Amino acid sequence: MTSAGEKQYYAVALLRRLFEHIPSHMTVGVLYDIGCQLHRSCKKWGFLEEFLPRITFGISVFHAYGHQWPCQIIYHPRKCRGFGLTDGEGCERFWSSLKKLIPGLRVTGYYQRILIIDNQICFLNEKALDGIGHWLYWRWYHCQQKKQEADGVLAACGVGEDVLRSEWAAQVREQTKPLPRKSTLLLYRYCSNQLVNIFRSIA
Repeated sequence: MTSAGEKQYYAVALLRRLFEHIPSHMTVGVLYDIGCQLHRSCKKWGFLEEFLPRITFGISVFHAYGHQWPCQIIYHPRKCRGFGLTDGEGCERFWSSLKKLIPGLRVTGYYQRILIIDNQICFLNEKALDGIGHWLYWRWYHCQQKKQEADGVLAACGVGEDVLRSEWAAQVREQTKPLPRKSTLLLYRYCSNQLVNIFRSIA
């Protein structure tokens, strides 16, 4: 990476390298701040064309609510199959664990900076592996709590699951259909009438 900002070609390059190291039957869920735009670019320009059937695109939870509703109903991780309770903020947590190194690394040399960052990442990796049992237990317990709450709400609403799924599918179809194109002639007439009204008010 040579420049700041969320460039799409970084994500494309990382995904291509990832697929070089995983089995051909494995599927990948991608949670990205602008996952909707990345998906559209891949379909429009043929990026990752050979891997697209194995990729599910989504938007990280923190950024999802800043997108329009038609985008959310397709790319929000809570509305996509396979993401579960994942929030897509793993990179933010990783950078947060490294930010305390910033003041000291500003005055170090290049190779010393690389060595310190590498050692810190190794330490964080070992620390995460030591606590992975507790992490898995907490995630499983949290998932079961959410599942019980959801089952209770569904049972209390008195509407069958098939009906809810069909209604949701209908909403997705309605919200994501192309907008009707406005006639250029009607737009011209509207603008002309507005200009006439403005000139009359000035006169």
